Amino acid sequence: MIKSKIKSMMQYLSKSEMMIADFIMDLHADPRTLTSSMLAEQLNVAQSTVIRFTQKLGYPSFREFLVDLNSDYPREAPFEEEVVADESTEDTNLRVLAQYYDVLNITHRYNPADEFDKSVQLIRKARKIVLFGVGNSSIFCEYLGNQLNKLGFLATSYRDTHTFLVAASMLEPSDLLILVSESGETKEILDAVTMAKHNHVPILAVTGKAKSTLQQAADGVLTTIVFETDTRLNLLTVRVSQLMVIDLLYINLFKSDFKVNFEKVQNSDSLLRKQLKSE
Repeated sequence: MIKSKIKSMMQYLSKSEMMIADFIMDLHADPRTLTSSMLAEQLNVAQSTVIRFTQKLGYPSFREFLVDLNSDYPREAPFEEEVVADESTEDTNLRVLAQYYDVLNITHRYNPADEFDKSVQLIRKARKIVLFGVGNSSIFCEYLGNQLNKLGFLATSYRDTHTFLVAASMLEPSDLLILVSESGETKEILDAVTMAKHNHVPILAVTGKAKSTLQQAADGVLTTIVFETDTRLNLLTVRVSQLMVIDLLYINLFKSDFKVNFEKVQNSDSLLRKQLKSE
C-alpha cells in the first residue's frame, strides 16, 4: 500500500521528496530500523522534508508511516506493478487487478466519511446543480448528472466550455457547482471557480490529492488518485478512482432519504421500460 500511495503522489513531489520516494520504492533493508533522522542524513535532505513527505502521503507522523511501511514490506518488496512486454496474459491481468485493488483502497482511505456527508448535504440543499469536467472527466459528470436526475434533482452536465460558462454565470448561492478535475488547475476549471466565488455559489470538487486552486476553493472535496506508470495504466487508475468516488457519493445520497429515493428510482425505471416496449 505504501508503494501505491507513493505512485499516486509522484507528480506532486518536490525534487527532495522524489529522492525519498525513490529510496522507499527501492528499499531492500528491514524498515524497522529506519528513523526520520537516519533517512534525512542518508539522503542529505532536511528532516523536515522527510516529515513533509510522509504528511503528503496522508500520515500525521513518521511513526504512523513506519507502521504501514513495516506491514507492507514483506508483501510489496518482490512485486513490480509495471506491465512487462514478455509476460503472460494472466500475469498482466493479475498486475492490473492488483493496481485496481490498491487504487480502490487508497481512494477509500483518502475520503473520510464526513467528506461524503458534507457532499451529500451540499447536493440536498441545492436548488439547481451544474456539473462540468474537461476531457474524459466530462463523462463522469454526465454519469453523475443522470444519477442525480433519477433522484429528482435538477442537474445538468456540460461538455462544451462556452455553454457551460454561460450556465455557470447564472448560478445563485442556492445552487451548486460540481467540478471534476484531476489536476484542479485547468484554465476552464479555474474560470469556473472564479465565477462561482464571485456569485457566492458553493463548489463540490472531485479532484486529486495535491493542493490545488480547485481544492482550496471548494466547499466540499472528494479525492481521487492516479498512479505514475510508464504505460497508460495511470489513465485507467484515475478513472477507476473517479468512478468509485462518484458511486459512493450517489449511494450515500440515495440512502440519505432511502424510502423516497427508492420510489423515485423505481418509477423512473418503470417509465423507461414502458418507453422501450412502445418503440
